Amino acid sequence: GVFNYKQFLKRKGLFIKAFVPSCLSIHVEKIPFPSKRQKILTRIRDHIRQNSLNAPVLQALLLGTKTINKNDREKIKDLGLSHLFVISGTHFGMIVFLIYGFVSLILNFFPKIYLFYPRQKIAALVTMLFTLFYLWLVHSHASVVRAGIMTLLFLLSIILERQRNTLYTVYLAALFLLCLNPLMVFDISFHLSFLCVTIIVVFVRKLSVKNKLLKVFLSVVFINLSLVPYILYTFGEASLSGVIHNVWAIPYFQISVIPLSLLYLFFSVFSLPYTDTVLIMWDGSLTLFNKILTFTDYISIPMIDAFTPNFIHVLLFYVLLYSLFFARRLKIKLAVLGLLFFSMLYTYYENHLSYDWRISQIDVGQGDASLIQSRDKTVLIDTGGSQYIDTGDYVLIPVLRKLWVRKIDLLIITHGDIDHFGGALKLINSVPVDEVWINPKPAKDENYVLFLKKIKERKIELKKIHKPTEVKLGKLKLSVLNPRKDQMLSESDNDYSIVIKIDHQKISALFTGDISQKTEKKLIDIYGDQLRSSILKVAHHGSLSSSSIAFLREVEPKYALIGVGRNSRFGHPHQKVLRRFANRKTFVLRTDLHGMVQIEVKNGKINGIELIQGEYRAF
Repeated sequence: GVFNYKQFLKRKGLFIKAFVPSCLSIHVEKIPFPSKRQKILTRIRDHIRQNSLNAPVLQALLLGTKTINKNDREKIKDLGLSHLFVISGTHFGMIVFLIYGFVSLILNFFPKIYLFYPRQKIAALVTMLFTLFYLWLVHSHASVVRAGIMTLLFLLSIILERQRNTLYTVYLAALFLLCLNPLMVFDISFHLSFLCVTIIVVFVRKLSVKNKLLKVFLSVVFINLSLVPYILYTFGEASLSGVIHNVWAIPYFQISVIPLSLLYLFFSVFSLPYTDTVLIMWDGSLTLFNKILTFTDYISIPMIDAFTPNFIHVLLFYVLLYSLFFARRLKIKLAVLGLLFFSMLYTYYENHLSYDWRISQIDVGQGDASLIQSRDKTVLIDTGGSQYIDTGDYVLIPVLRKLWVRKIDLLIITHGDIDHFGGALKLINSVPVDEVWINPKPAKDENYVLFLKKIKERKIELKKIHKPTEVKLGKLKLSVLNPRKDQMLSESDNDYSIVIKIDHQKISALFTGDISQKTEKKLIDIYGDQLRSSILKVAHHGSLSSSSIAFLREVEPKYALIGVGRNSRFGHPHQKVLRRFANRKTFVLRTDLHGMVQIEVKNGKINGIELIQGEYRAF
């Protein structure tokens, strides 16, 4: 369920990634001859930026650029209106409505033309040329190309006098897109675009309501609710505010905002007079829209943040939807409903009841994140992190939703390195956390300071761990072994890592943060064979500075978990460390090779190990 960066890059034509250790100089090559398309786009963008009060919105709405700022995007998303601010079928439908209608009207004054060619074919041909021009100008996303192709196929059917089957047109457009770029099959916008159109074509037509306004309202509600399962499956949350806002916002955009934006495009491309006047009218229409939105903003429904369904649940939901509309026998409908209900019960059992406790070493790339679940409590040790991307947003939160984890009872940040705390800020904003443990070492990283400030704002209990202690968390026993009062503050951040031993029945697991061999020796001197654990989260990602032979002799792990990035720039895990584990016949499980690793414990023994190939390994 995590963000697949590797596939994302492939869809953009990028197949190789590299790190540059240093860059002494940068040479910029200017493209000497920009294309005709680039010249037109640049001229339009410059004019919009200089003359429009709402330039970022118009560029996004008209040219498909990502110019709307993050805060406004989040607000639009929460209101369920994101689809209005991107190029979609509405744009192409409006092109057909305006151009086809205008050409047909003009041709009425020249009836002799009908002797040579039918009016509707001439209008369709002219409209097709405008559609091709707009598609050439703004092609960028699956929804744009899908809408453009469907419009062209529709117009072509008029010219060729062929029967127009909307559903065939939809899937012919999908096939055409996949022929152009097979990797688009992984694109979320591709899925949602065609799913939405299919729902409209197959189901909305079946809504038999005589009152047109009521039918529009029910159609909007039905489409929004029908998309919820797939949106939850993909994003882990869904907005229902769109059910209310789309009822008035869609007609307003169709009547005012989109026609004026297309009219502006036509005037600006051909440098016609009154271009600025059209732009002023468009600005006025969007300003009025924002005022109405502010007035109706108090009518908002909280986001649905439920357990994330899996693919089987989503598939059964749409089978159920189809059976409700088309199956004649009640038994069929009840059977599908029963399958959906029991599949969700089974998923809950697998995620919460099939084990006594479970360790998930989450694939966060170069970093650590260990999730420990018992039947009643959840502990997260470290959150991974990177200067390149927010692991909390792109990895941790999706994984927790996929595992049906609703709350973190205890979050432990072993120390203040970004690859151990970087995902925590986004995490505590999105997932309820009861308590946070940190070590007493003063924070240096400004993001770590911001994280501590956020804990205080959200009134989460914060404990600084500075001495060994034991606590009971449900049926789990947590023993803190490090840091200790006798440590000097001059020691490295890594050696101040919180070291946790978790025991339940006959199985124990040791989580060592980034401690070095120096701290390992202290632990051996103090605890000796009390360190013995079935499972060891290897210190410092398998660095040569840790995992000494003496330490491994005391711990005697059967399984070693290593959180590490693929092709680590730091050389983790070190070959000598891997040989030490091999000599002790310890089974090594690495996130760079195996993805997320899950170890389940039941009835006092390790019941199973699951390797979930991580999509985040590109980092």
